[in-house]
Amino acid sequence: MEGEEDPKSAWEREFGEWNEDNLETHGVMHYDNKPYVLLVDSHPVISLIKENAFMFNGNFDDITKLEGQFYRVSTLVLTSCCDTIRTHIFNKKNNTQSRPDVPELP
Repeated sequence: MEGEEDPKSAWEREFGEWNEDNLETHGVMHYDNKPYVLLVDSHPVISLIKENAFMFNGNFDDITKLEGQFYRVSTLVLTSCCDTIRTHIFNKKNNTQSRPDVPELP
């Protein structure tokens, strides 16, 4: 359609500091032996979760940020969302094997 921005251009405009190689590291605080990470509120995974909040049982905006800028997200959700972003934005095949207990996000 004329006038519509392609997904890659929209990505670069909104999330230019993230790319397919740094999705799991830039703006992400990992903890040893914990099943979660902290994501900075501007991380693209946070945007994806907000857009698909119905899949996560609730209104994501009601969740309190830690230190006013971080969200706690399970490592499994981070991995699944990053795979979805790579597939739909960067046209890359998922890096992890398909898991039947984790829904694929549109």
